[in-house]
Amino acid sequence: MKRARHNRVRCGILTRISLAALLAIVCVVSGTLNARPRHTAKRYDSPDKRYMAIVLTENPDSMGLESSVELRYMDGRFIGRRSYFTKSHGGGLGVVKAHWSTDGKFFIFSMVGSRGNYPGKFPTFYYSSIDNRIHALDPSVGMWITDPEFSLGFDDIVIVTVHDTLPGGAVADTISRTVHLGGLKK
Repeated sequence: MKRARHNRVRCGILTRISLAALLAIVCVVSGTLNARPRHTAKRYDSPDKRYMAIVLTENPDSMGLESSVELRYMDGRFIGRRSYFTKSHGGGLGVVKAHWSTDGKFFIFSMVGSRGNYPGKFPTFYYSSIDNRIHALDPSVGMWITDPEFSLGFDDIVIVTVHDTLPGGAVADTISRTVHLGGLKK
């Protein structure tokens, strides 16, 4: 009886520990916490304080970044998770930049391929609180995104740099596209 109560208390404590704290504890216990950690967790709170996104990134010994993105309501209720990890750590995607839109309805994140996959391409995704799904942004801008750095405008506006063909047939990798995330067809 005493042991069962002890286990319940211990489980209750563990459910209150944040993902980042739990990850740090695991790293310390396993001896992998050093000047350049293999795992990092970063939390992004939406401007309206309704949602949070947790990006867990792994960088295994120069194999390249691989990440997962977890979305929750601010009270901790789970919304969803998308993993970009691979078993071999050689074909996944790692988050380079992430940010909430100014209206708090969209979480935008750009990625890079581990081991140099997708050279010159930075697949970019966004979570929509309107339909609670993660969508690829690249198909919505016509061509692939060529720079992981995006800019945010008012409300749901994001500005990305894309590869595209100019009138006359010339190809350019530095064309800016402005996208209204709320207006995209899903």
